[in-house]
This record gives sequence, C-alpha cells and structure tokens, in this order.
Amino acid sequence: MRLLSLALIAVSLLPDGIAAQDDVAEMARLIDRRIETKMAKLSLQPAPRADDAEFDRRVTLDITGRILSADRVRAFLEDADPDKRAKLIDELLASPSHGRYHAYLWRDSEHQFMATMLKALGIDPAKEYMVGARPVPIVDRGTEPVNELF
Repeated sequence: MRLLSLALIAVSLLPDGIAAQDDVAEMARLIDRRIETKMAKLSLQPAPRADDAEFDRRVTLDITGRILSADRVRAFLEDADPDKRAKLIDELLASPSHGRYHAYLWRDSEHQFMATMLKALGIDPAKEYMVGARPVPIVDRGTEPVNELF
C-alpha cells in the first residue's frame, strides 16, 4: 500500500499534462526531483537504498500483499540483470495477486469509510447489523431452538 500511496503522491506533484509524455525515464526523473525538493523543504533525509532482499520483500508485499516463495526469492537474488527490480515490479503488477490484493484494500477502506460516516450520523453500524440480522435457530440435541440471539 505504501508503494501505491507514494505513486499517487508523486503523480499529484506533476504539472498538468506531464502524464501524457511517452518518455518514462524523464517522467521518473521529474518525479524524483519533485520528491527530493519536497523532502528538502521538510528537512527529511531519504532512507538508504534497500538491498535486493529487502527490496524484494517490500515491493512484493506492497503490490501483492504476499511474500514470494523461497525459490523465487533466491532466483531474484542470484539474477545479475541490472533491470531485475523493474522487471519484478512489472511481473507483480501483471499478477492476479495484485488485483485481488488491491480490491481487498479498497473494499476494506470503503467499509471503514461507511462505518465512519454512519458513526458521524449517530448510527452504530455493528448494532444496526445485529438488529437487522435474522435470528438463526441453533439446535442442540435435547434442547429447543434458540430464536432470540440478541
């Protein structure tokens, strides 16, 4: 989620029309300059560059919400390709896990938003759910069904 948040922040820093540029490297440099400028204004220092193992773990968790298998991590660490990080990001973004994970995050944030709005209106969402729910008969051998749960 942090990666997505950073990307959204970075895009919000871009001047109008920049998203239409075809030169991805130039766009990345522009985003980096904007972030560096903002960090300098806030007197923040960037964290040191993550090693490959930390990068793999962070980007995989941020994009898919999962950790790759040990074999997949070993393959990434042993890969000598200088573009392996970009390739890993592309691979993860194309994976079904990316869509499922971010759908889950958006669904969860929507539920939190709705609960906050209901509470602001003086409505307890948990109580409303329970009051509106139908009682479920529970049958235990030798006892009567329980129809009143709350």
